[in-house]
Amino acid sequence: MSDSAPVADTAETWCIFGHHYPRSFGGGVPSFVSDLMEEDGRFRTGLAVLQLTFLQRGEYVPFHFADGRIVQDGSDGQRDRWEQRFSSLPKRKFQRQKRRLSLELRGDPRLDYSDSVYLTNITREDVRIGAEMLRDALTYVQSTLKRADGVDLAAMIAAAASLARRDWPSDEALRESCRRAYELDRARINAMDPWSTIDMHGFHPEARKVLDHPSDWSQSDDLSPHGNDLGADILGGWSRLKNKSVAALALHFEIDLASDDAEASMVRIRIAQALAFGHIKKSGACPKDLAVLALEILRADAERAGQLVGPEHFASWQAACARYQSILERIVGQ
Repeated sequence: MSDSAPVADTAETWCIFGHHYPRSFGGGVPSFVSDLMEEDGRFRTGLAVLQLTFLQRGEYVPFHFADGRIVQDGSDGQRDRWEQRFSSLPKRKFQRQKRRLSLELRGDPRLDYSDSVYLTNITREDVRIGAEMLRDALTYVQSTLKRADGVDLAAMIAAAASLARRDWPSDEALRESCRRAYELDRARINAMDPWSTIDMHGFHPEARKVLDHPSDWSQSDDLSPHGNDLGADILGGWSRLKNKSVAALALHFEIDLASDDAEASMVRIRIAQALAFGHIKKSGACPKDLAVLALEILRADAERAGQLVGPEHFASWQAACARYQSILERIVGQ
């Protein structure tokens, strides 16, 4: 196993989109297992979306920060909510008409789900445990379904089992396989119509006319309104959070916006964009007063927030800011 510091309770979502290929959001071992699984080919499951979320029992860390916010405060209320969620596992939801199946399961406590596992330190034991966990999860899913459901996970289960048995001569050999699998995966995705890789379920049909670039819908690109952790959390809890102000959301996520440093600027931008573009995605339009606020925040905070962006990503950051400023200006000017 890769060495890592103690982490708080976490949930790693493993999404398998389309009818045939695996995808993992977030870092850690599942992302590498996804790429290696794809070396075994495409998987026709009979599902539009299969989403597996593995919950990990971690230590109750008093203050665990991610993306500028406290995601684990160690409070009794948060512990109780987590215990209630964890004790109800496994939990399954199958939408037959939409061919969408989601499942929450207990993750293997030996596995590191965090971004601390990189191509430089992933091990054969990491991959074996991750592949076994996926195999067992898929086997459980298959056992809960009826033949009439028209779902067949046999090929994917066999691929996960094969990956768990795969024997690399060294960890370095494994890392080379991971690198090659990653590059092949990126090449395949780059050759596809980018819109075909985006799940538009649950979004307003008019939204794509405003957010007309695939990157606007990314769930993994930090520069996308909902690709960063904070934006993803806001969109994920949309029904509860959509009417909150930027200040109220900062309080909800226990973020201090009183300072004028780069981190506070980045958080203000991310909350404002998540709200503004969330309304567009969910209802087809952004309220003008919210667009005005999001535009003001972007203009005031973009330069300061850019201090947090590495030099290799700075040009992309500037381009994203210019793009979203232009969209907000069009809304304000209507």
